[in-house]
Amino acid sequence: NSIADGKKITVIVLDSAQKRFPIAVDPDWSVPKFKKVGAKVHKVAPPSQRLIFRGRMLDDSKTLKEMGIHQDDAIIHLFPKPRVTVVSGDSSVMSTCTDRADEEDNGGAHVPQIILDEAEQERRGQILVLGSYEIAEAQNNVRLLSLLLGTICVMRLLALLSIATGADEVPVYEDDMTPPSGGGGNSTDDGMYPHVDYEPRLWEKQDYFDLLVSTVGFLVARLGMKATQENTSRLATLYLIGTMIAGILWNVWNVFEFTIFVKDETVPKDDDTVIPLTNDDFRTIAIFTVLLPVGVWFLCCARAWQFRHLIEEAELEAAERIRSELNLSEGAPTTVTTSAVADEENARELD
Repeated sequence: NSIADGKKITVIVLDSAQKRFPIAVDPDWSVPKFKKVGAKVHKVAPPSQRLIFRGRMLDDSKTLKEMGIHQDDAIIHLFPKPRVTVVSGDSSVMSTCTDRADEEDNGGAHVPQIILDEAEQERRGQILVLGSYEIAEAQNNVRLLSLLLGTICVMRLLALLSIATGADEVPVYEDDMTPPSGGGGNSTDDGMYPHVDYEPRLWEKQDYFDLLVSTVGFLVARLGMKATQENTSRLATLYLIGTMIAGILWNVWNVFEFTIFVKDETVPKDDDTVIPLTNDDFRTIAIFTVLLPVGVWFLCCARAWQFRHLIEEAELEAAERIRSELNLSEGAPTTVTTSAVADEENARELD
């Protein structure tokens, strides 16, 4: 209403379907204001407008005059961002989308429409995720650690099974006699140890905890292998949580066994032939039975966290790359036509 002093000019907004929309403007208007006024004419929301004048996109931080628009009948090309919908592939759904889009285009500028099949979108996202070198390296690390964890747990479970069935036997020496650690004679001679005998190893209370730890470790190993196959952030998160739980249980078990071992070795023995362990021996055993497993656990947790982090980043990047590739914006769904795709490609080239 303020442009009554001779500044008023008329510009032509031309869409991809060659529809012309005359708009009275003031050259001193900002580009966002021009978009807002034009939206009332060509029915395209300001965030979805891409306006091209003489090969340059209008900058929202400048005025029309600064963009060179100061004469009547200046032609500004309008390339709206396409509207998209994700459908399940049902033809009736596509037909409904087409009808709605035709109704919305009546009286307004032509807006390219894209229908994206849901299964196709998931496949494209999966390809983008699997195409990352860092993801492939993280997958290999998780597979290797899961395979090692599964192997160890299976061996422990088989050992516990042999104990439960009475197949595991331990040597028993009569009169507290232990087999000599050295000496002459044939070591394979059956008559060398006349006092040795074997009896089934009995199931003890700590075997229940060993069974729990081994079972949890085996399930976590399977979860890790599945996570590297499906490559979803949900499974990667579950694998990370499972790795932390399994590691805590396993290290608690190692500390418990080491504590029992130290108590047994520090108890005075009547047999003078047994050489007691020194502090250096205990420290060495502690390194291999406690500290080393803790270090391996931290490595497994770090690899699991890295895998989860990369999967989440890859999923976000895949979604963003699909949106940027199609230049998606919120809007009503309709079908894809050849002219719509061509319009979109022309807009990209002008961008």
